[in-house]
Amino acid sequence: MKKLKIFVPILVTVAMLVSLIVMALPAMASEITLAKNVTPNLPNIYRIGDTIHYVLFVGNPPTNPATNTMTDIHDTLPNGTDVQLNVGNVILPPGGNVTYNLDYVVAAADLVTLPSGQLGVKNQLHAIGFDSLGDGVDSTTNKQSVVIQPAIDLEKLVNGQDADSPTGPVVPVGSTVTFDFFVENCGNVALTNVVVTDDVYGNIGTIPTLAVGGNQTLTIQRTALAGQHTNMGNVTTDQGVTDEDAGNYFGEEAAGCTLTWGYWKTHSYHGPAAHPNDTWNLIQPSGVDSPFFISGQTYYEVLQTTPRGGNVYYQLAHQYIAAKLNILNGASSPAEVDAAIAWAENFFNTYLPNDTLPAAVKSQAGAYASLLDNYNEGIIGPGHCPE
Repeated sequence: MKKLKIFVPILVTVAMLVSLIVMALPAMASEITLAKNVTPNLPNIYRIGDTIHYVLFVGNPPTNPATNTMTDIHDTLPNGTDVQLNVGNVILPPGGNVTYNLDYVVAAADLVTLPSGQLGVKNQLHAIGFDSLGDGVDSTTNKQSVVIQPAIDLEKLVNGQDADSPTGPVVPVGSTVTFDFFVENCGNVALTNVVVTDDVYGNIGTIPTLAVGGNQTLTIQRTALAGQHTNMGNVTTDQGVTDEDAGNYFGEEAAGCTLTWGYWKTHSYHGPAAHPNDTWNLIQPSGVDSPFFISGQTYYEVLQTTPRGGNVYYQLAHQYIAAKLNILNGASSPAEVDAAIAWAENFFNTYLPNDTLPAAVKSQAGAYASLLDNYNEGIIGPGHCPE
């Protein structure tokens, strides 16, 4: 009986050793059997850019009575390159051996899906020859190695906006700014010890494990300061992948002051105040006598109408008119006031004063009337003007 053994150790940059063993039995090539082992058994895991050093050992066992003549020893690297290892015939008497060395750098283009379903690379060693007894030898063995591609993405939102560049959201000084740190595992391996920090606000939080395709959002809230502010979020992992993303906001000092709807009701040219407020002239097209949306009334008539029976249309209309005039008069407005005004304008373009409102619409109209009342009274926003 004769045996041909081909040992293929694979050394990587992290001092990992992978070996392949080919055992060839005598007689005919059809009787050749293959065996493989990995030393150490784990992890056999690499990354893009790692260098795999193949040490190829071809040996004839000392117990084999025949001398093996190897006519063709070649290795096919994961990138498809076929490397001829022998130059001329290699004579291997019993116990004889020969060693070859090859290097391969793991590239993304060479990745294939392994039977395990993971991505990896394949190496193939092929040895062909005959022995002194006239029997042929034709042996092939493969080694599969897993390649991981850890990757992470961080998106930082400021008040819901992806504010990578200035100015970002413009917010009143002293208001609450919300920062959301959205972290996503966009690689092919689970990430551990995912640490999110901010160059201004420090530690944001740690995600112990983030599965492939998983995501998590960490949120903090801070008080807005005056001027332009930029802060950088950062995420790190045990797997060495990182990302960063900037967030911006501009803190605007409160300007002007606000007046109640009762003030604006009495300070048009209709009186009874002796000195009308000229801000009314900014309402187009006719100031206080302009049509109020589709109501069939003017601004003046709406303000003169008492919201009997808790008519939420007129409650909202009174506060809306005052808020619009306050802003036209130079008062700054928080974002929630701007949102309430935008919602109210759509409401007034949809409903008439005595329409029966859907319950949800009625509830929202009442909530916005209360919010605008707080603005006009100076509870929120720049504060109330001395009258």
